[in-house]
Amino acid sequence: MTKRRTLLPGVFSFILWAAFAQPGLIETALAAAFFLIVPAVLILSAVSFPGRADVCWFAAAWSGALSMMLDTEVSAALLAAVWFLFTGYTAWKGLIRWMARGMAPLEETAVDAGLVYSVVGGVWFVLSRAGSASWLPYTDVIVDLTAVHFHYAAFLLPVLTGALGRYHFRYHASGSRFSYRVLTAGVLSGPVLTAVAVDQGPPLEAVLVGIYVVFLYWFAAWSMKESFFMPLLSKITITVSSLVLLGTMTLSILYSTGRAIGYQIIGIAEMIPWHGAWNAFAFSTIALIGWAVVSPDPRAVYASFPISGIRGKARIAEKMEQNQPLKETDGLISSWDLYAGERFHPEKLDPLVSAFHTHTKQYRMKADIQWRFSFMYRVSSFFTGKIKQLNIPASGKREINGNVYKMEKSEDGHAAPRVWIRSLADTGRPVFTAVYGCHRKEEVTYFNIALPLPAGVMTGILRPEHKEDGALVLTSRKQPDLRGDEGIYVTIGRWTWKTPLQETFHMHQTKENQLKADHTMTIGRFRFLTITYHLPLVEHQEKRHDGAERFEDV
Repeated sequence: MTKRRTLLPGVFSFILWAAFAQPGLIETALAAAFFLIVPAVLILSAVSFPGRADVCWFAAAWSGALSMMLDTEVSAALLAAVWFLFTGYTAWKGLIRWMARGMAPLEETAVDAGLVYSVVGGVWFVLSRAGSASWLPYTDVIVDLTAVHFHYAAFLLPVLTGALGRYHFRYHASGSRFSYRVLTAGVLSGPVLTAVAVDQGPPLEAVLVGIYVVFLYWFAAWSMKESFFMPLLSKITITVSSLVLLGTMTLSILYSTGRAIGYQIIGIAEMIPWHGAWNAFAFSTIALIGWAVVSPDPRAVYASFPISGIRGKARIAEKMEQNQPLKETDGLISSWDLYAGERFHPEKLDPLVSAFHTHTKQYRMKADIQWRFSFMYRVSSFFTGKIKQLNIPASGKREINGNVYKMEKSEDGHAAPRVWIRSLADTGRPVFTAVYGCHRKEEVTYFNIALPLPAGVMTGILRPEHKEDGALVLTSRKQPDLRGDEGIYVTIGRWTWKTPLQETFHMHQTKENQLKADHTMTIGRFRFLTITYHLPLVEHQEKRHDGAERFEDV
């Protein structure tokens, strides 16, 4: 969606509709959301939409506007449902973007949450046009205002909070992280707090509204602070809009407090023009102008890495060997040169550590497996035992055999990927079947490791690090700037989402001709599996390679 193809048609459409409809204040606020606020917020969000999304929006906006020119009946509800479908699509875009990226960075989660909330506004708009007050425990005005609320506070404010975070972290990469987390949590929980407040009424209403208003005061103050470093127009508009928000939120406190103490300080009739109208037409419009001028972009393009096209079925290792053109090779990578960059210098690795990935077959593999809880092994093996993938044995010491192959013609999508099939030495039972490739982004080359699954694939994106002692670390944890692709992802069909799983390999030399690698798996920060590999060198390699000087003394 572009400014030229949405905002100008939106302005003309809003003026034309208002001239014919002669709407009231609530209808005007909703139409302004359809024609102006929603497309402006989607443009500010910088979320990618298909080329014809602007046509869909235009048709849906007019359907919503026309529904308000009809009496509340089936035809009005059907037209409103067209707008609901568009908000549903918007929410879906936010949801799949959220899933593909994960929770970090938090400012992008705020943007996505706003998009997801939009569908709630679509639902309440349909309920409003269907005359649902007759069978809901709310008045017509409350149903209408709830629809307005979820098109503005619940939709707009999270996206503006995301824009605030984008701008702040552009210049303060590690500053105020905790404060921003708390603010974002408060703003995102606000619509839920408001919904509970409306449902429960006083005195709880005053408490919940008060909590939400405190976070909005904080948002307004922080926005004004950031605006001091912006161009003049943004400085003026964001400051003015923040002052408007402070005023309208103060009215909310007065209204809720009055209901709690049984004394009307300000009534609903006054809240609509002063709180609702000023938020809808003054705060929203002015704030969007200010943020559109600076238009802060996301820190990075997320979930844009290549994903293997190989998919598995039952007995994945066996099928891989049967169906793929495989040729035996020595190592998981051809050379460390591909991975060199500003932050990773392969030449600083211990030669024996360096040689493991280029001449993997030269090492035996003894694994000491430790599940934190035995029930986690039982649950895991129930699923992985059937497909013979990620089929990690119970706690104990096992020897593992590994065969490394090169794919000459591949559905994988990477150039010359390598396949590493590992199985238990005593039973031959497959443990892992992994396809090793790489991709580069912003001066970092990542290990792109695919584990085929039935109807899908799990992808581990690992960043290499060298340590002072020559050790190698491969990790799926992001760096503090949160710009990288690191993570463990699952792809089913066309959809990819980032899992809460994290893994880290730490490989170092322990004694002459022997390596040790610690492989830890966590869910978030909770460690549930540790595998310690002892990797003795077992065979001399005639030709020189990375770490060849180490082998010369064997």
